[in-house]
Amino acid sequence: SGLLLRSRIGVRFADMEDLPASPSLQPSSQEGHGERTSSDPSAWMPNVLRVPQDCATVEEAIKRAKHGQTVHISAGEHSWNGRIDVDKVMHIEGERDPLNNAPLTVLIGRWKLCAPPPTKWDMNPNVTGTMRDIQCEADGGYCCQITGVHWEMTNARFTCKGGTAVFVRDGTVAFDGCWLGGSKDTRMCNNGLVVCNEARVYLNKTAMRNCKAGIYLRESGVLIMVESELHRVAIAFGCMLPNNCEMEVAKTRMHDVEEVWSENSRPEKLLQQGNYDVYGTPIHLHGDADGSHTFQTQDLMSTAH
Repeated sequence: SGLLLRSRIGVRFADMEDLPASPSLQPSSQEGHGERTSSDPSAWMPNVLRVPQDCATVEEAIKRAKHGQTVHISAGEHSWNGRIDVDKVMHIEGERDPLNNAPLTVLIGRWKLCAPPPTKWDMNPNVTGTMRDIQCEADGGYCCQITGVHWEMTNARFTCKGGTAVFVRDGTVAFDGCWLGGSKDTRMCNNGLVVCNEARVYLNKTAMRNCKAGIYLRESGVLIMVESELHRVAIAFGCMLPNNCEMEVAKTRMHDVEEVWSENSRPEKLLQQGNYDVYGTPIHLHGDADGSHTFQTQDLMSTAH
């Protein structure tokens, strides 16, 4: 039964294997993973609520979990109607395939992560929530909305059949070895990632795929994207208020991207280094001032010394 489950869920990620060679999108650190594919997480982590062993559903586990507690969700599909609101800092973890690292825990439904925000300088485990080894899916609207909190996502997938995969307003969110966007066997999502207000989003070894618009910055959003990938994206980047946004993109591969920018919008601060296409040809994201917006362009290579 384990092989059947692995085979069935593996189909969801088949399109990640049909690309030309690219940098590894595995999480940069496996610290804390250990043998977390075990069906009994209590052997390696105390204070865990397990689904379905301790709680019948994901909704029940999230409601019962205390601040800082871990919710471990077993392999397989788990679904709910509407949205689950997470108003406490917690650690939500699934199970992964030990051979290819793909999440075996599939969560069908929408999320809103809305715990009270910590101070801007406080990034200790007690105020930072985590999601790890899960595949989240939604039909429309958004898959995951994050508001005013700190979260770290590792080896997580957020896909949406329409609307926005991930929406971040304020707070700080880091994605490591993740996948955001639409599904290959359904229509593309409208946006892979929307960054609003004073949100700061870090993408490391993360893929943005199957999107009409990859990443959209609003208000004073900040994006830092390193060693990641944009694939099957109509428009890579866009800004609503260019003069207030900041973007840094480095060592990122762009493949099957129709347009780099939405119209003439550019962020005020745009830093880039070592971005390339599927053939390894360097890509420069910025151009000349467009006459409508003022923005600064700077190549990280020229400021490295």
